[in-house]
Amino acid sequence: MLRKVFYKRSQEFPKKGGTASVSYQVSTSTPNVSTKPCGTCPEHRSTEVTVIERSTSAPILVSDASIADLESHLKKCPPSKPCLRPVDSSSCSLMGSPKCRRGCPSRGRCIRQPECPGRREPPKPTCSSAIMTKIEKEVMNRACGGIVKDSTATCSLVDSASPTCDAADRAEYYYNKLLSAQQILENREETIRVQAGSLAVAEARIATFSERAADLRRELDRKAKECQNLRKSLEACKVEKCDACIITDKQMGHQYDIVSTLQDNLSVIEELYRECFYETAKQEDLIEMLRKSYLDVRLMDKQKADQIGRLQTVINTQKWSLDRCQDIALEVDNLKMEISNFLHSSTSTNNDSGMWERSEDSFVSAPGVQDDLQDIVDQLLRLQDILNTDCTCGLEEENKKLKREIESQKSKIEELNAMICGLECTLAAKDEADQKYKKDIEVKEEECTCLKQQLEALEERCKEKKNKCEALTAQLQCMEEKLQDNMTEMLQLQKQNECQANSIKELSEELEKANQLIKENCKVRSEVSFLTAQVALWRAQLTDSEQRVQQLEADLACARGHCEHIEACYRCTGLPC
Repeated sequence: MLRKVFYKRSQEFPKKGGTASVSYQVSTSTPNVSTKPCGTCPEHRSTEVTVIERSTSAPILVSDASIADLESHLKKCPPSKPCLRPVDSSSCSLMGSPKCRRGCPSRGRCIRQPECPGRREPPKPTCSSAIMTKIEKEVMNRACGGIVKDSTATCSLVDSASPTCDAADRAEYYYNKLLSAQQILENREETIRVQAGSLAVAEARIATFSERAADLRRELDRKAKECQNLRKSLEACKVEKCDACIITDKQMGHQYDIVSTLQDNLSVIEELYRECFYETAKQEDLIEMLRKSYLDVRLMDKQKADQIGRLQTVINTQKWSLDRCQDIALEVDNLKMEISNFLHSSTSTNNDSGMWERSEDSFVSAPGVQDDLQDIVDQLLRLQDILNTDCTCGLEEENKKLKREIESQKSKIEELNAMICGLECTLAAKDEADQKYKKDIEVKEEECTCLKQQLEALEERCKEKKNKCEALTAQLQCMEEKLQDNMTEMLQLQKQNECQANSIKELSEELEKANQLIKENCKVRSEVSFLTAQVALWRAQLTDSEQRVQQLEADLACARGHCEHIEACYRCTGLPC
């Protein structure tokens, strides 16, 4: 999109015999167009085109392909020599006026049109500012009709100025104009080429973005379907979970009731078992006490038997000693009788006394007989003492002690027999109680076995119910895990949906940008079409200008020939014709 076009023209004319240089400075607001030097003619400096960048639209450049024909035509046209002569600023009648064509104000020179010999009125100078304003109007006009009108206006302006300009000035002016138009066309074709490339890139990006948007929409539809399926499955799982929870709660309530009743029965059975155990422990203690008392009685019986045996031995020894004592007493009696008989017999006869005297003397005279006799006397005295006493043996005190001990032992034996009878009675009663307790224990053991069987059956049922509960809990855990997985998947899907929504927003923004680019490209295309129409017009103008240049060259050749002829005549005659 073109905003403004400014032209600045500067002409420098050398002195006589030199070449003139014309430069145009064109500044436009067409975006992304760099400044390039115009023209390839060695004798003339080309027009400079400065393009101001714009950030809103795509770059507009003019390609070189569309102006190749113009360059070929322009290269065929030889540059004409300028016929203008430089004059001083003091002699310039148009100095300071807006109609004065000034090439470079620093040099202080003004170009003046030569007077036409056929007219005496001062010629109207063709100032470059008027022509440049007309060209600016041409560029600013967008419609083709406006361009045609402006081009016809510029042609009419040039035609009106042509009588006042000579052929060389007009040829140079048109040539410079052609060069500037050529450069402008080149720049515009370059902008068209760049815009075509950018258009292709934008269309490719739009196609990729549209494909990506379609893929994302498909993914969104698929994810939405998955989300719907997951929501349906979650709702079904929630319903199943609620039903399973209700069923399991009821079953667990019944099971808890059964378990509570079983626990109560177990507590009662344990209490009964404890009572039985305590009673059996008491009975065992009593049995142990009876056993200990029975052992004590048996020990006492053994001791009694031992004591009786000892007493019997003592009695036997006493009987033996009594028998011995009786034997000794009989022998002593016999000895007494013999002694008394012997004494009576000795007293009766003297012979016998003399004999006893001799015998006594012989006994006394014998060495060991005295001691024996003394012993016998002692024994006899002892026996006499025994005989004088009631007891024939010397164990009276011992017999008394033994009698006392025997009486005490008899009393103890009677007491022990009484105790044994009482203990036997208690043992019989305890045996009867033990039998009763044994019967009770057997009955309670049978009850305990029945209770154990019932407990085992209840435990099996509890185990089965526990297994069922564990299976249900496992199923619930699996369902919870599935729910957690589904929730995580839902969260992931939500995150993905958010990411996709963000990507969709970004893509929508990019699509908006692409739409803006498309709109700008449409504008660029309209501008390109406008520029192509303008290029066609410029080409038509170029053909017209070429024809005019050819006519002007022919006129110029005729004028040169006429001038040469006049100069030859002047040299020959020295007079004007």
